[in-house]
Amino acid sequence: MGRQSKYNLTPIGVVRSPYASRGDAPMQGPEAGGESVIELEPEWSGALEGLGPGRDLWVLTYFHLADPPQLKIHPRGDASR
Repeated sequence: MGRQSKYNLTPIGVVRSPYASRGDAPMQGPEAGGESVIELEPEWSGALEGLGPGRDLWVLTYFHLADPPQLKIHPRGDASR
């Protein structure tokens, strides 16, 4: 497990949200009620065949604007917790 693997990612779409900047986004998505939309590149539209309401869909995301990962954090920035 000590060896890290490298993966190449190829974006097939983007997520559009109502937030203009990272600072506008809530710490927890459900708190704001803002709705986001996933837009796929047209050549991937065939992959949606058969997908409908109530069906499961796995979405893997890469938060390209996120801070580097931290091993320890304080919930909501509260250093007392």
